[in-house]
This record gives sequence, C-alpha cells and structure tokens, in this order.
Amino acid sequence: MSWKLLFWAFPVLLFASCDQLSLSSREFDSKINDPIVRYKEDRDVAYGKNPYQRVDVFFPESVYERPSEVMIMIHGGNWFFGDKWFLQPSVDEVMKARKNLTIVNINYTITVLDPRKTMFEQQMADIDSCVSYLRRNVAKYNIRADRFAIMGASAGAHLALSYAYTLGKKKIHTVLGMSAITELASAKYLTPTLINDIKGLTGYDERKKNEEVLVKASPVHLASADAPRTILLYGLDDGSVAVRQQTLLRERLLALKVPNSLYTLKGQGHNVEAKYVAETILGGLGADEYDLYSEEF
Repeated sequence: MSWKLLFWAFPVLLFASCDQLSLSSREFDSKINDPIVRYKEDRDVAYGKNPYQRVDVFFPESVYERPSEVMIMIHGGNWFFGDKWFLQPSVDEVMKARKNLTIVNINYTITVLDPRKTMFEQQMADIDSCVSYLRRNVAKYNIRADRFAIMGASAGAHLALSYAYTLGKKKIHTVLGMSAITELASAKYLTPTLINDIKGLTGYDERKKNEEVLVKASPVHLASADAPRTILLYGLDDGSVAVRQQTLLRERLLALKVPNSLYTLKGQGHNVEAKYVAETILGGLGADEYDLYSEEF
C-alpha cells in the first residue's frame, strides 16, 4: 500500500490507531524547498584532532542565497568499524532532489583512544564535536544553526538517537533512525553478536553486574518528554535487528507524547535501500510529499 509522508504530519504506518502525533506547519517552518543552483563539496574535513574525526559536507548554493537546513548522517558498522562511504549512496539520492539541505556525512572514532572513557562516550563526544564545528562554520556553509537534523543507520542510528535524546536535545530538531538498536539492556531483543559488541561499546561486565551502563546507552531509556521529533525506518526482512527494537522506542515516545513515526518496508533488510532512506529524510524534513510502501502486520 502507498502512504504519504508530509513534513508536518507523522502518520502511523505500523499500526492503524488514533495515537498519531503531529506538529503543525507553524511549529515546523521549513525552507528546504527553496530552489538551488548546485551543490558544493568540502570532503574529508577535520572536525576534531583525532584521525577518525573527518566529515564530508555537501552544501547547496541557494538561488535566493538563503541558508540551508542541515542533515548529519552517521554510518553503521557495529560501532567498531565502518566508514562514511557506507552512506554515500543515500547522500547521492538526497542530492538528486536538489533541495536547500546541507548533507553532512561523518566518520567517528571506532577504536578506543582514551581508556578513561567508553567507546560510547567517545562517539557521543565525536558527534557533539561535529555539531560544534558546523555551528562555528555557519557562514562558510551558509547553514541555519537552528535547523539541524540527524540520521543514522544501524549502530549509527543508535548513536543518532542517543545523541538527540541527550547532548543534542536542544541542538537537534528531528532524528531519524534506520534499523536502530534502541534497547541494550534486554538480551532477549539482541543477537549474540550484538550482545558482544554492546559489551565493548558500553564497558558492561557481567562479573561487575554494572547493568546501569546498558540503560544509560539505550535510547528507550534516554528518551524524555522534550525529545526531538523522531522517525524510525525498518526493513521487515531485517535479520540483524529485531522489529521489537523499533516498537519499544515508539511505545515509549507515544507515552511521552513525543511526535514520532515508525515506517516498515516489505522486502527490505537491515540495510534499507538508499532511495527509501532519501525519501524518508526528505519527507520528514518537509520536501514535498514522498511515497513509502509498507505492509501492516
């Protein structure tokens, strides 16, 4: 079936219910549809001192010279590997739409560099450093400091959600998670591989029984009533992340009355095709209407 995603509405695709939450167009004022002349590129720019802290910035030249909105994109890779080129196909798909949107594709620390901090803490700090870099360079890229959104895939989705609900709560207006891991503290929703990676990410040690580190790194537990509007995207053929990881967060956000949506796609696996990622980004940020195809349970 075909569904429409509008910039101000968050329809419920997974469930046919009256729990829909939305923002009015007055509250969510987007200029993303302003025409652009072209995209410029600033690749592999350092936003911090360590070699992993690099970013590609694709910024539009507005016909009216208006500043653009910003979408920060975070690649996946089980937190310990991967590269920003993983999301380049999605970047390319978004740019095809020629919207007034700056796309920021980041790398982040995937090797513990500071033994005093967990990998999770270092990665949260990386994202915050990237946001700070962009805020310092609003003139260079002609961007709006008040219009930052963030998107992540798989482990990157976990990081995007965690950042948006904590350090980025007042800096991010919309967060989008594709194939997101949202509950780290319950083994029944995790594969053995994920459990092992989560131990390395958070510093969890069964002998120490320090379960609090799992809770403090779980978007389900980090979400609060003032969390940013949230969009979740999930392929129903995902063999790596359980669909319950999506519905747990959505239930939490509905209880908190945080505007949110969960989109499920039949025939898509853990790595949702770039065209669907781009449609969800553009639709969620107000770039006209985009079709998504979903099957209800």
